[in-house]
Amino acid sequence: MDLPQQIAERVPPGRWVVGISGGADSTALLQMLRMRDDLQLIAAHLNHQTRADESDADERFVRAMASELRLSFESARLSEMQHLLNSAPANPSAKYRFARFAFFATVIETHACQGVILAHHHGDVIETVFQRLLRGSGFAGLTGIEPDTSVHGVRVLRPLLRCEPELLRAFLRSIGQSWREDSSNTSPAYSRNQVRCLLRQFPNLFESTGELQAACSALREWVCASAPTLSRRFPTRERARLPGILAAVSARRWLCDTGCPPGALESMHSEALLQMTRDASTASRHTFPGGTIVARKSGWIERIK
Repeated sequence: MDLPQQIAERVPPGRWVVGISGGADSTALLQMLRMRDDLQLIAAHLNHQTRADESDADERFVRAMASELRLSFESARLSEMQHLLNSAPANPSAKYRFARFAFFATVIETHACQGVILAHHHGDVIETVFQRLLRGSGFAGLTGIEPDTSVHGVRVLRPLLRCEPELLRAFLRSIGQSWREDSSNTSPAYSRNQVRCLLRQFPNLFESTGELQAACSALREWVCASAPTLSRRFPTRERARLPGILAAVSARRWLCDTGCPPGALESMHSEALLQMTRDASTASRHTFPGGTIVARKSGWIERIK
């Protein structure tokens, strides 16, 4: 089976948005997916307006390609989305990511799609893991990027995660398809570009990061399978019998089951719940995301609101 067919078969039939920037990765993804007769694709492009004429040229490029492929096309400019960005993070990269998913959510709703397909590849996985390692992430953060997940309520598929970027460019050359190069991808002002440059300089470091990612993924699978599910009302001593790594997963799972929004939960929330179970001198009540109030009484933990 050739590469395009392998990639395309990782996507369930149906109507999907494809996020396309005009770069080699997303252009290759769109060209591979269009080979499937059972996929109805909507090409979606957000113009971040960060590179003046270059950004506008990217938008014209993807619009023309979608027209040539006879695909529906949706685009938006960042300046048109300011009303949606009031709750966006202040960090520019996080803000742009927030804007992209807000845009994708709008397109998904408009066209009644199942979700969005993005072009992250194996190199992106390794760069992400290395960045998280530098920030001191735990093992769960070092598992990389999920191939099928939900972000801000949007289902996201990433069928290229095991694919090397060089193969994507080779595929585009083989079909005579051009692409756009983003000049900001070489700017040392961005931490991801610094990491990418470092990993290219030291291939052994790239390989070692990949091995770390694989090991952490295996560990997470074991932890998720081994961590017990806590009862809606459970005794503090039940947690005390668990190793810390399993207790943290059980605590997070319990908070989700009791009504906390999964996307709002961080490691500090699981730790707060565990602290209630192991230290009787801590406050007997704690408020968690979503307004969930948990109480400890006579050695038992339960949600009271």
